[in-house]
Amino acid sequence: MRLWTLTLFWTLAQVWTLLRITAAELDYDSNGQGMYLSGDHIIAGLFPLFKNNKHVGGQIALEPCNNVPDVIQAFTVFRGTPNKHGFHLMQALRFTVEQINNNSLLPGVRLGYQIYDICSIPASMLATLDLLEPQYRALFPPQGRGGGGGRGIQEGSREPLAVIGPDSSSKSFTPAALLGSYLVPQISYEASNELLSNKNLYPSFFRTIPSDKNQVTAMIELLVRFNWTWIALLGSDNDYGLHGMQFLTQRAPLYGICIAFQGIIPSVSATSATKMRQLVDGILATKVNTIVAFSSKSIFRGFVPYIIEKNVTNKVWIGTEDWSMAQLILSIPGVQTIGTVIGISVKQADLDGFEEFEKRDFEKSMQYNGSVDSPTVDLLSPLSHWIQESINWTTLLLF
Repeated sequence: MRLWTLTLFWTLAQVWTLLRITAAELDYDSNGQGMYLSGDHIIAGLFPLFKNNKHVGGQIALEPCNNVPDVIQAFTVFRGTPNKHGFHLMQALRFTVEQINNNSLLPGVRLGYQIYDICSIPASMLATLDLLEPQYRALFPPQGRGGGGGRGIQEGSREPLAVIGPDSSSKSFTPAALLGSYLVPQISYEASNELLSNKNLYPSFFRTIPSDKNQVTAMIELLVRFNWTWIALLGSDNDYGLHGMQFLTQRAPLYGICIAFQGIIPSVSATSATKMRQLVDGILATKVNTIVAFSSKSIFRGFVPYIIEKNVTNKVWIGTEDWSMAQLILSIPGVQTIGTVIGISVKQADLDGFEEFEKRDFEKSMQYNGSVDSPTVDLLSPLSHWIQESINWTTLLLF
């Protein structure tokens, strides 16, 4: 009964939202939100090109993803700053499409793409609705409007053959439910939540990264191997961290592992400092030497300065694949003092020719900088001040 209730809820929710979009009650336009290449078949890409941490409560809205940064207390929360990782992922899709089009792999067929910037959960949801609008209009043509006026993807383009992304579980649940209603294949490169494996709710969702079930199993095997059975467990305050922490809590007692302290790491905000310090105090009070942090890198980054502030040293930190090797964490001043970090990671590989592609694309975008003739200038201009510095960072995670 619960499954049917959830399915009915998602169906009614998508019909209501699509009706409001087609009736222009909810205004969402993809223009300026990404990059488009025409082709016989279109692949949609959902990538976090900017960081946007602003919460919009009780309202389906999409603010521009290149807003100015907010400064909260002693730590800066960048809202609208370029996301280097997301940029390289987007470039990997463009590079792959170019390679296929220049190869004989698909003779007589040209691939295209529609890329969206999903800097927030609302952006991810509305980008998905924008992609589905042509299919919805095909099923329910507008009455009394001449049957036109659709804004889905780009004018004259085709419906998406498949969707690549999003980058996190939190951003994937709603798109997976919506796309599953039309059986549009969705392949995520970083969403690892085990709940997304439910084919009754998400029939067309696939991923190239192992689910968190595998990650929890690896963590427990590591703890048992080194006899680390008195631990603290932290989880980030999002779907990724909460579900991972819940799964580990259920499995740990079966292997004789005692969780002496457990806490949730909040996102950095004007009121989060007290909670962060309480978490660190809890770790110190229980005298644990091993801390499992099932957290996203963005939230864990906000927690690390408080660990350093309290002079927590000589601890063993068990990290998830998302933060244990992330440059976002490694670049924090003083992070090396917190102790030993042992993390779960995924296999890496180099893409031959990718570095040259990024350099060539950067040079091309700079030639058109400020010109309306360039299809990429609107997207690349805000990124140009650091693209050159990061152009050598070309190793992507391939799962």
